[in-house]
Amino acid sequence: MASAFQASVGPIAAGSAFAILTSAAMGGYELVIVQAIAISSTVTGTCGIAAMAFLEAVKEDAQCKKEKTE
Repeated sequence: MASAFQASVGPIAAGSAFAILTSAAMGGYELVIVQAIAISSTVTGTCGIAAMAFLEAVKEDAQCKKEKTE
């Protein structure tokens, strides 16, 4: 199946996403690139979730303070 796909798309350019992912799948040096992207995406997502939770807590705190003064 993979060979049929590669035959249909013609030559694969060095450094293309397909070439990098193929090399990574075979344990080549591009594996480090793919792992770094995965880790940074995970960290970014985690930080985004934490930031959203923090902003929600600040909003709730402000609402509580407002209710106490009324």
